[in-house]
Amino acid sequence: MIDYDMTEQEMIEAFEKMLVPIKELYKEITTRGNPFCYPFIYTDADGDYLAYVAKLTKGFVDRVKKLDGVSVQILNHAFDKLPADKKPKKSFDFMRDVEALSELVIEVLTYCYRCYPDDAFQKLKNFFEADDCYYLDMLPQLQVKKWTLYRIRKGSFDKTKDGEMFHIPFEKRHLVDSQRYSIPGYPILYLAGSFFTAWCEMDKPDLNGLNFAEYKFKNEELFVDLGYPFHSTSIWEWYSLFVMYPLLIACMVRVKNPSAPFKPEYIMPQL
Repeated sequence: MIDYDMTEQEMIEAFEKMLVPIKELYKEITTRGNPFCYPFIYTDADGDYLAYVAKLTKGFVDRVKKLDGVSVQILNHAFDKLPADKKPKKSFDFMRDVEALSELVIEVLTYCYRCYPDDAFQKLKNFFEADDCYYLDMLPQLQVKKWTLYRIRKGSFDKTKDGEMFHIPFEKRHLVDSQRYSIPGYPILYLAGSFFTAWCEMDKPDLNGLNFAEYKFKNEELFVDLGYPFHSTSIWEWYSLFVMYPLLIACMVRVKNPSAPFKPEYIMPQL
């Protein structure tokens, strides 16, 4: 508790001390070598993606439950300063929300493993649209403005046609393979934040004969950010990140069998 007879500086220091357990949890998520930090890899021969995600998310929920009562209360009040017209009808409850996302991820993946993809998608859709999109609005977001993105292609093609660098022509959709955020037969535009990242994503091809294009946003854009966390610094960002982390985990598991025709690690991101 804060003693209101303290000076302003003493109150700030006391509050910072109360934030330590929350910051420690964030540090675990972002420190390589920690089980809750990317990369998420399962290498055992008989390892199963669903079992791996279930074990990982359960472990994360158990870790979150170790937060002391003061930390949970701080997180529960993370959105108190939201304007009245922006506050959702559903009240914020940190522990409830973390457990809800963990249960959602496992239930959705279980539906897919039982060959009910439509039911899986509908459950995901209903969950995020419920209560005036309570959870949808909580997803980590990335604001983009004046940002240059890159795309590269190997081989020769008609460079007089701008569309050739945009995506695979629709009449060649049969060539479109499964990717983490796209399904076979549906051309999707993939861009990288740097030329180097684009090159790595292409498995570092020979630079000779490589073609690249820059893309720039004309307007400010807002994206759902399902990537690795690196910029969460405020209490409300920590709340959203921790709540959504079971979903992020399910989207960031590294593919165990890259040459296999079906990659279960793509199930959740594709949904």
